[in-house]
Amino acid sequence: MERFLATLERRFGRLPLPNLVHALIGATGIVFALMLVSPRPLAALTLDADAIAHGQVWRLLTHVFIPNFAPSMFGVLMFLFLWVQFLWTIGTSLENEWGRFKTNFFVLALVVGTTVAGLLTGMPTSSMIVTSTLVLAFATLFPEFQIMLYGIVPLRMKWAALLTAGYLGWLAFQGPLPVRATVGAAAAVYLLFFYASLVRMMRGGATMAAAAQRRAEQRVEPVEARPRRQCAECGLTDDDEGADLRVCTCAEVCHGKATVYCLAHARSHRRPAA
Repeated sequence: MERFLATLERRFGRLPLPNLVHALIGATGIVFALMLVSPRPLAALTLDADAIAHGQVWRLLTHVFIPNFAPSMFGVLMFLFLWVQFLWTIGTSLENEWGRFKTNFFVLALVVGTTVAGLLTGMPTSSMIVTSTLVLAFATLFPEFQIMLYGIVPLRMKWAALLTAGYLGWLAFQGPLPVRATVGAAAAVYLLFFYASLVRMMRGGATMAAAAQRRAEQRVEPVEARPRRQCAECGLTDDDEGADLRVCTCAEVCHGKATVYCLAHARSHRRPAA
């Protein structure tokens, strides 16, 4: 994929539009504002195969500007202060990381993929699947980046990615075939760009886990403390200065049982022969 994009960029590197993600966000905001005033403009923007066949080709693009939630004043505030700001950060970061050409190609691939899926299944798509895939892309590139969920709760992007993937998976699981097709198209574009990165991440995680397992297996177990010894005759212990304790198992006195003696009693404790 990287070689293919590099070849395309050498040939068409001057064509990409600057700030394409930002333009997508702005257009979605405009549609959202129009929906607040009247739902009528929405009818001219949806993905309608018959209308497209009669010349309304703008619908091939405008359907991705339609939010999938009903507009309200609270929704406007949430959209303007949280969602737009977040997506703006995503767009800027993707262009800084990938460059303009690759970012444009990724966004256009998402739009084309979801549009084709919508046309084949007759589903009126929205911007949510496209923007959710942008969130996944950003989280894959910057997993430790922290956002403030609802402006209050700190959340790292790797966890936001799991929530987003769960949301898309839920849509695909409980939704009808058209929804599954659209989510599948977006997922295919995501994997096309990030398959190699995901494989490297999984291999790196497996390598780290194996290394941790080896370190755990090689870790030396702590030596248990030796029991405190005491001479059976005089009571001298290991704690006494100069103590030199021995263990005897003689048959004459100790009867084969390990018995502790200080050096002096170890030499003299045996009974003299009769």
